[in-house]
Amino acid sequence: MERLALSNAYFHPIGVSIPAASALPRRPVVCSFTLFPMLLPGLTRAASANERIITMSLKRADILDNKLIVRSFYEGGARSEITSFENRLHKDFVLHVPRYLPWGGTFSKAQYIHDVLPQVAAILDFSRLSYESLIAEGDHVVAFINVGVFGTQQTIMISEHWDLVDGQVIELRVAYFEPDVLLEALGRPPLQAVRATELAS
Repeated sequence: MERLALSNAYFHPIGVSIPAASALPRRPVVCSFTLFPMLLPGLTRAASANERIITMSLKRADILDNKLIVRSFYEGGARSEITSFENRLHKDFVLHVPRYLPWGGTFSKAQYIHDVLPQVAAILDFSRLSYESLIAEGDHVVAFINVGVFGTQQTIMISEHWDLVDGQVIELRVAYFEPDVLLEALGRPPLQAVRATELAS
């Protein structure tokens, strides 16, 4: 087998080394195409860039889906269908709520649906909900909202932190800002009095 020297070859427009006709020997010769490896790094970089673009697009789609899932919870509450969100909860779902509320504590999926949500729906008017912000990063969504309190013209500000896995909520942490309006509507002492009692005991 012989390898043709570059001096006896010309370069085709597509970048492949092809022997000149006058240089062809009488017996078959295998040409060594030495330019292809030079193209591989560029092709590899292009493929890697495309993979990054596809990955980023998928992540953006997941973030959008997660925000829509969380938003659907509040929309269900506005329609008085707050428990319709059950199919969006992971089987290992866990809820964390401040313990100064009647529904405060840590709860499983079943407890959240059957015990907590009916209490929430009885006092919080989701038809008067507005968003301060709805932010998602990966599988974590933070909803900063204002919700009406039944029996009053007031609203309460709530920060809810949702963690999702494969399109299902696996954990929810809730924080209430200035909750006295809610406690008063529930017939509970203000938070400052509750803390004073706890400190005294």
